[in-house]
Amino acid sequence: MEEYKKSVITEAVTKGLNPDAEMKDSGIEYIGITPIHWNKYRLKYILLERNIRTTTGEEMLLSVSQYKGVVPSKDINNRTMQANSLIGYKIVKKDDLVFNKLNPGLARFGNSEFDGITSPDFSVYIVDDKKCTAKFLQHLLKTYKYVAKIKGDCTGVGDGFARLYSEQLYRFVVSLPPIEELHSIVAYIDSKSSEIDALIADKKRQLDILADYKKSLIYEYVTGKKEVPVNE
Repeated sequence: MEEYKKSVITEAVTKGLNPDAEMKDSGIEYIGITPIHWNKYRLKYILLERNIRTTTGEEMLLSVSQYKGVVPSKDINNRTMQANSLIGYKIVKKDDLVFNKLNPGLARFGNSEFDGITSPDFSVYIVDDKKCTAKFLQHLLKTYKYVAKIKGDCTGVGDGFARLYSEQLYRFVVSLPPIEELHSIVAYIDSKSSEIDALIADKKRQLDILADYKKSLIYEYVTGKKEVPVNE
């Protein structure tokens, strides 16, 4: 189900929702085939870095999770030690794209649904809403080919040293549908993801029940509460 969800998202953000749409070769390996009416842009024409710092440190602290995206830091378990003062942290506005440039191949970036602040080590981008949205870019840049491109373009070698800076990210090319179609694609992904997540949660509940039953069964036999049947 998790793999199916990824394939649904990848198909939607790279091919659109119309299976009969006329396609063309983008001429770019990590984009591939794309609908003929979609337009290509370098990210430098889509993103503008927001580099405003808090003077009080009193705003809500946000973190970036590989799986949850941008969330309040208090909602993340096992988070790293927090600085004594948050003064100088970067301001984040709702619908910004927040990007952890350290080891970016882990895809720790996403659309923010909150106003707040985040680590100075992160990059925060305003997205041109006439062309795109942070949520669409979140889905697109997490597809397999873009993650591979991000890994290949990192500066530095080895864990803890690989980074992707704004100048490098700005050179990436994306193929985007007209903005009305783009909003429809995002709405479809939201709806389909909720449906799949509900199925996944149900399957996990069933697995938990079976796991508990297995433990109970083992306990009852090893403690003698149940006898192993012996064939005469």
